Amino acid sequence: MARKKKIDPFVEKLAQQLDMEPEQAADLYEHFIELLAENLANHQTVTIKNFGNFEAKETEVRRLYNIKTGDYREIPSDLVLKFRSSTRVKELLKS
Repeated sequence: MARKKKIDPFVEKLAQQLDMEPEQAADLYEHFIELLAENLANHQTVTIKNFGNFEAKETEVRRLYNIKTGDYREIPSDLVLKFRSSTRVKELLKS
């Protein structure tokens, strides 16, 4: 017997608003997240109108100085996620 997948409350609400089955909404949500992650991994900015911008930025290599040993240590660059919300989201959060 196949086990039923647990549906997130957010996805359930999405399914209700779009008048679709929760399983279909869950698949839509998973595909959306996967596509978002793929684009960010390729250093592409993802803009969602009236929500905001997601951007993957690479940090610079940094050199740290250890006072006790007198040695320098290099911190490698890393990929970090940046999000800039839209003015609409900012206004909703303020109210």
